[in-house]
Amino acid sequence: MDVLRVWIVVLALVSFAAGGVGGLLVNRRCPDDYGPQGHFRDYHRHFVEQFDLSPERSRLLAQLLSQYEQDFEDVRQRALERSRSEMEPELVVLANRYRGIIRNNVLPPEQREQFTEYALSEPWSPLPQAAR
Repeated sequence: MDVLRVWIVVLALVSFAAGGVGGLLVNRRCPDDYGPQGHFRDYHRHFVEQFDLSPERSRLLAQLLSQYEQDFEDVRQRALERSRSEMEPELVVLANRYRGIIRNNVLPPEQREQFTEYALSEPWSPLPQAAR
């Protein structure tokens, strides 16, 4: 049983060493394969090639582009929130219109009151929160 344990440990160490060496070889082949993973990935690659940036400057550019993308997303989210609040009255009118069409044209008369109660109680209702 002790011989089996020794072989297991030896095989585990060999596998670990092979993985480490393989990782180093892959890293050596593509040392400049870092950069932003978002929308600016192609821009980063083109910029690095165009201006023949060193790896250090390329990393700095990648960090700046990542921060720019995050700041851009923050501004976009704030603009969406503002536009949602501006759209709210129009969305209430639209939701009421479609709720009325569903209630009056899809359901039989005996189920219309039940639909009204149901639509007001469901979180996914087509009626915006402000109109409930």
